[in-house]
Amino acid sequence: MQQFFLFLLVSFFGFFLITLKFKISGHMWTATLLICMFVYWYGWIMVPLFLMIPLIAWSRLMLKRHTVGEVIGGVVYSIMVFFLAGWLHLI
Repeated sequence: MQQFFLFLLVSFFGFFLITLKFKISGHMWTATLLICMFVYWYGWIMVPLFLMIPLIAWSRLMLKRHTVGEVIGGVVYSIMVFFLAGWLHLI
């Protein structure tokens, strides 16, 4: 469990560093990362959660809080962090 919290801390620190230069969607980052984690932990029963990602993206765009690039940036960052954590055996 300590590895998981270390993983989240490093992920948040990376997000903070990225947002100093570029704006990416924190909602998309956390939602995508958590959904990936749930699917990894609980298996195929959680795959329908991936349907939430386009809904959250749509809401961020319709509320004019982010651009398409910022939304995609949040998703891409979370997927990169997820695979890096898996590769490093942190999850």
